[in-house]
Amino acid sequence: LLLYLRDTSLPLPAGAILMSPWVDLTLSCDSWERNAPFDIVPRPVPGDVLDPIACYLGQEHAPGALLTHPYASPLFGAFDGLPPLLIQSGEAEVLRDECALLAHKARAAGVSVDLEVYTDQVHVFQAFSFLGVTHKAFAACGVFAREIVPDPASPPPPPPATGAPTTTATSTVSLRVDRPPPLFDGDGIFGNS
Repeated sequence: LLLYLRDTSLPLPAGAILMSPWVDLTLSCDSWERNAPFDIVPRPVPGDVLDPIACYLGQEHAPGALLTHPYASPLFGAFDGLPPLLIQSGEAEVLRDECALLAHKARAAGVSVDLEVYTDQVHVFQAFSFLGVTHKAFAACGVFAREIVPDPASPPPPPPATGAPTTTATSTVSLRVDRPPPLFDGDGIFGNS
């Protein structure tokens, strides 16, 4: 959605919180195999009536060229001009590698990204309110939102004087909250920004 909004010059949100996003419908990342025994998400079976790829793209397009279209598989898109991102992933989920690659590509395009990989957690673990880690994840979402969304109590900036040049201020979000330790540190893909 962010790529489409940007590409069509529609307004972008101040930021986006992505919880276990599925960003590569080709299933090409190693975590689909490595984490399959631990995650709650089964590997899609082509031809199955409940194949999520066919349900999303339509039976006539799965498999096909749309699998790598950036609006279906954002990992294949360009990330320049996107707002700050908070990406949360479980270490044990099949989408973990996709989340890491998304963070890496977005950072390389100049997007402010914070990747949180939660130890021993599965796909969309945030839905399990009985887990203590869920509360930490939602607290991090709250901090992220408060950092990027303007305070409605603050007065709006004055309009520019007639004929005065206008300027646009940009900033980089830097979050200061407790995070789970990075899964890997060496290449920066799984580390926190």
